[in-house]
Amino acid sequence: AQRALAHEPELDFFDPAFDALRALRTSGLQPPVPLIRPMDHLAQCRVLLPPGVEGALSVQEKEVRQRTKENRPLREQQEQLKKQFYREQEEEEVKQVEATTFQLREKLDAEFSQGPL
Repeated sequence: AQRALAHEPELDFFDPAFDALRALRTSGLQPPVPLIRPMDHLAQCRVLLPPGVEGALSVQEKEVRQRTKENRPLREQQEQLKKQFYREQEEEEVKQVEATTFQLREKLDAEFSQGPL
């Protein structure tokens, strides 16, 4: 039955006359790769559209999106390093302020330890 259905252009997934609604309503019809991972939302299907169709992603856009996806762990690592750098810089500034404050207190204590009494 599967082979007989596939010979009809409306039910052939690769035929320009493919009718998705009819395919969905036809019992027993299986996609050519039944175990393929489905896409999460329609925007992801833009990569499947042929070039020139409105809304299709160009080859360059596809490559940029792929590189962006591949670089995500690197960007996250970079963000973590940046946060760590700023945190360490802030801690160093706090230490300097505390040291300066301590020195000023010691100087004031030494200067004013002898009271008028």
